[in-house]
Amino acid sequence: MSPDGLCLMTCSNDSRLRLYNLPYQLHPSYEKKADDDDDAGISLECVLKIKEPEGIYDYDWYPNMNSSSPETCCLICTGKDQPIHLWDAYTGSLRASYCAFDHLDEVVSAFSVQFTPDGNHLYAGYRGEMRIFDVARPGRISSQRKLKGVQGGIISCIGFPFDFKDIYALGSYDRSIVLYSDGDGAQVGSLMGHSGGITHLAFSPDGNRLYSGGRKDNELVCWDLRQPRKALFRAQRAVKTNQRIYFDLDRLAQIRRRRRRR
Repeated sequence: MSPDGLCLMTCSNDSRLRLYNLPYQLHPSYEKKADDDDDAGISLECVLKIKEPEGIYDYDWYPNMNSSSPETCCLICTGKDQPIHLWDAYTGSLRASYCAFDHLDEVVSAFSVQFTPDGNHLYAGYRGEMRIFDVARPGRISSQRKLKGVQGGIISCIGFPFDFKDIYALGSYDRSIVLYSDGDGAQVGSLMGHSGGITHLAFSPDGNRLYSGGRKDNELVCWDLRQPRKALFRAQRAVKTNQRIYFDLDRLAQIRRRRRRR
């Protein structure tokens, strides 16, 4: 769901992102009228397709997206053997690319990507490191933070509190969750308790709790960050594959599940 609540975005294993306008009956401001047909079906029609050259690893809406302001309607996407792409959600055109390179000056793919809540920076997870890009400066310039010795493997997901000021979370396919200080990149805490690699992280609206889910892991775990030594509670779900399984939180921080095929 887009930040303004008017669009849906899906990702499939044909390397395409598809955008749908939310039917008016599902708009938050919609009020049912007496002559509305209860039997009329609600259908979704794809209004835009975005094709990436290879499989898509992760994607994210621009957090300040508002359909009434076309300049804010954009999204980011990362995939196999390609840079991070910033796409226009109105026209499907490529606005910008953000590139990381290895010691051979070859493009390195990010496995996870997310906007900061203010939309000014992109955080991207790689194997054993993270990079921070300024959204206003496309290209290869980024801040690099090595994570070896702290968090190994592929950085598979990123989580920010709603009022992000300093602390953020990274999840890895090595099953670890680590909290970092944004100021100096130092580790401030770690959480362990999943049987599968971490695929999604979400903070509660008040920032006191962190929810996490993994692949081939039938539990969603809630961590109280004020007392992080053990999980606050565990919710059951069915995850039998290595596909990335997302979940959502409503305003009361109740868990809702969503799935993306990889």
